[in-house]
Amino acid sequence: GVNPCVSTIGSDICPELVSIARTRGHEVAVFDCLNLPYRSNVFDAAICIAVVHHLSTEERRLAALRELVRIVRPGGMMLVYVWAMEQERKKVCLNS
Repeated sequence: GVNPCVSTIGSDICPELVSIARTRGHEVAVFDCLNLPYRSNVFDAAICIAVVHHLSTEERRLAALRELVRIVRPGGMMLVYVWAMEQERKKVCLNS
């Protein structure tokens, strides 16, 4: 579960998904990731999962990341999880 001492708020551009999250007891609202209505430097952390790769251009993807950076305080943390089926699979060696 979520730490009860932590305040969370979620957002999605899809009203149907927001409605489902609300019925499950989450504080969530419909927002566009390119124009979040939050003050700058207000969050300790932000999580963005399976969103950025849906944006149509590199400029829009960078704008979404900049918006996340804007709302997270200096020294805060961000987790951004993306994927793209068109990318080539590359072997990564972590013990070099």
